[in-house]
Amino acid sequence: NRETNTILSKSGGAGGAGGFGASKPVLSKGSKGADVQTAEDQINGWRAENGRKPIKADGKYDQETVDAMRDFQKTNKMDIDGSIGANTYDRLQLENDESFKNLDPATKTLIRDQLNANSKNQAGRESMLQMGIDPNLAKLPPDAQQSYVRKLAANPSNLQQIRDQVKDRATLEKDPNFQKLDPVTQKNVREKMEKYDGRPLERGQLLKLATALNFEKLGGAANRDRALKALGNNPASAANL
Repeated sequence: NRETNTILSKSGGAGGAGGFGASKPVLSKGSKGADVQTAEDQINGWRAENGRKPIKADGKYDQETVDAMRDFQKTNKMDIDGSIGANTYDRLQLENDESFKNLDPATKTLIRDQLNANSKNQAGRESMLQMGIDPNLAKLPPDAQQSYVRKLAANPSNLQQIRDQVKDRATLEKDPNFQKLDPVTQKNVREKMEKYDGRPLERGQLLKLATALNFEKLGGAANRDRALKALGNNPASAANL
């Protein structure tokens, strides 16, 4: 089936600077103009990353462009028709995004599989695209990246909540005070952070505690563990720990 049949109206938000594929015109052989040239530039970006020669980016959707798009679709296990509809637009944006490129290889495969699984589910595809290009996701360890991607795959409507969780986790991982903590304490904090998914107040208090300069000064993993347990019993106590 041609992707023409999957084009739907745009449904909120923007999949990056270019918007979602569903908001754009279908391009196929004979199309001309700026949209074609942008798409040709994108396919050339992907071709450069994958050891292929560039095509002529002149804003004319000729047979060379068709063949390049068919190659892109085949390689990415998509429906192959050589045209650019919603799915292909979204996938081109994903593959050219710098944040996506910085993800763990297994995470990228997981996201690609989810986009393919949602080829006819616009809401699910667009949610996964936004997760894939979220710069905070690339700041997480591989296991955390994949955990959040799976959570979104299970419930695409929870996109904003999961992105908030990813943002907090990224803030934690990059904080110099957290990085100074011993591995046991770091592991305990990460596990508690996972338990507080969907609970922004508790997660915020945990983040405040784990990144506080005085937390590292408590002296020993055992003391820090007691502080974490106390926080779990009374999240509002973070300021006093």
